[in-house]
Amino acid sequence: MGEALERSVRKGLALLDRDDAARTAHPLDESGSLLSQIGQFLRRQLAYPGV
Repeated sequence: MGEALERSVRKGLALLDRDDAARTAHPLDESGSLLSQIGQFLRRQLAYPGV
């Protein structure tokens, strides 16, 4: 059982490392965040009502 647990822990750590590397390589920029996109939408709606 010890070997199975160790393999599982190593696999979990590898997944965490992979996810961390992906976030480091491709961080969300200002235009990529959902909050920023919502803000842009609302600003357009206020600037050009009815469009």
